[in-house]
Amino acid sequence: MQKINWISKNNCTGCEACANVCPVNAITLRLGEDGFSYPNIYSEKCINCGKCELVCKNRGSVIHTPVKKVYAAKTLDDNFRVKSTSGGIFGEIALAVLAERGCVAGAAYDNDNMVIHEIIDKSEDLHRLMKSKYVQSKIGDIYSRVQEKLNQGKVVMFCGTPCQVLGLKAFLGEEYTNLITVDLICYGVASPKAYASWITELNNRYGKIENIEFKYKINGWKKSPFCTKIKNEKDEIILCDEFDNVYMSMYLKDTILLRKSCEHCFCKGWNRVSDITLADFWGIDSRMDDDKGTSAVIVRTSKGQEYLYKIKNKIELVEKNEDDVKRGNPSYETCDNVNDQQIEFMKDLETLGFYETCKKYNEQVKKKDYIRVGRESFRKNVNGNISKIQFSKNDHFFLNKDAIINLDGELWMARDSYGDNGRSSILRMDKNSTLDVKGGFCFYYGADIILFEGAHLELVKEDH
Repeated sequence: MQKINWISKNNCTGCEACANVCPVNAITLRLGEDGFSYPNIYSEKCINCGKCELVCKNRGSVIHTPVKKVYAAKTLDDNFRVKSTSGGIFGEIALAVLAERGCVAGAAYDNDNMVIHEIIDKSEDLHRLMKSKYVQSKIGDIYSRVQEKLNQGKVVMFCGTPCQVLGLKAFLGEEYTNLITVDLICYGVASPKAYASWITELNNRYGKIENIEFKYKINGWKKSPFCTKIKNEKDEIILCDEFDNVYMSMYLKDTILLRKSCEHCFCKGWNRVSDITLADFWGIDSRMDDDKGTSAVIVRTSKGQEYLYKIKNKIELVEKNEDDVKRGNPSYETCDNVNDQQIEFMKDLETLGFYETCKKYNEQVKKKDYIRVGRESFRKNVNGNISKIQFSKNDHFFLNKDAIINLDGELWMARDSYGDNGRSSILRMDKNSTLDVKGGFCFYYGADIILFEGAHLELVKEDH
């Protein structure tokens, strides 16, 4: 096994174009000490054809696509928009491609909740590719599969980070009229090793995790970056918000999870090769902002404009300019430096686990052993008859392991809730907080109750 020598680790984006182009499968991706995968060559398989080095260098010769038009946009289907990361534009374009019997390639979860690039040809599978996944996806053989579909004459939509779109274009080596590419405004990719460590810890705490939904909009679009919805095999909901979402805090507020190549990304601003760039339109004016999500749509080619025209009757579209997008998205043009303690952090993950490692390297991260939904899961927090606590499947409990509920009566959550509307009541109790319930008491639909560290709240039913 030998390492590649034509590009440094600091410049390798992990796009996997070299592995896809190898005719004898002599290249494999191996995890480096920084928590990211890098290509390695099996010497005994290699035939020295040079294709891997050539495709890597060809990335610099792919023609960049300047900005043609900029829009603020959102789908007219509010339910579809709530299920989307931003304004639902990716989903609407994807549906248009699928309606043409085409295919869509994008990031999806595998059975272990790791993120891979997958290709679909049915609209009922589109949900797998929707929503942001905040970790670098494994490309695998997706470029080869996309090329196969293109050569069959099918329309293919490929969505990925700007460097993944660049990797695909370099691999293909020619322009395909039946290919539409979509990239995004990328802050940087997070380490698969750190992400896997987080998933392992979630599995150990809550049982097998079945589903992860980043940017969960229960508290609105603007608060969604720090809101992650997790569901385990018992259909219990674990809701991580801005108070305890350690993974997203480490990703967005601390650069220790970022890939080294991201600190000098060459796909910023105009320097892109996609047909369309999508992003959250942070800072959009109130006319287009109802806190359900608005997309920034940067059209770079006539092909991109064509597909936006195909969905014009399904979306609201307002023309803007590039500066409007830049104001709310500094990552459009700028990069962040990777924390210089990254390698030590990745080593400690192996012995300390995710949360303890995060505490060691970031003083602002406090491990909050919250226990959520499911009476058995927080029985140890309750003094009294736990069956006297009534709640619905939409309610969210954030109970620190040192929080106590003294129950001398009954407690009802989300009284007068309106069915499966996704928003009932939240009870959050931090370390050493106490809730005393005396008599019967109810929190009505939409209530948010927070007991901070050391707080004491007494609920008493008065006789009248």
